[in-house]
Amino acid sequence: MKMYDGIICDNRVQVRRVVFYNYAPDIFNLMEMKILQFDDSIVGKMDNVTKEAYLKNTSAYSILPFRPKTNPLRAWAVPLVTGKKYKIHWQRGLDFMRMQVDLSPHWKPTDSDVYFVHNFTDVRA
Repeated sequence: MKMYDGIICDNRVQVRRVVFYNYAPDIFNLMEMKILQFDDSIVGKMDNVTKEAYLKNTSAYSILPFRPKTNPLRAWAVPLVTGKKYKIHWQRGLDFMRMQVDLSPHWKPTDSDVYFVHNFTDVRA
């Protein structure tokens, strides 16, 4: 409905909060997080060219601002629909050495899973 200016879901949809924090290195300070819906039902049938175009389409990403002064300190908190897969990376696609992910206290063992896909760079000497 136009008056709500958003999406209305029925009770089959679960939304849970996830917080990313306690990261290293410190280059992530003040950086935005980018989130892209990456379900197999979306990208699984794409050929390589279509998938590459989808990944480069900046308007398909949600942008999550950095939270410098909240609990936990220096974090990103995001509500996510459970049972989905998301591609997550930071402003310039940087790698992290450490990142803590905490679930909402409302999360129950019976809730559907959430899957994260991250960039991976294997650097060898």
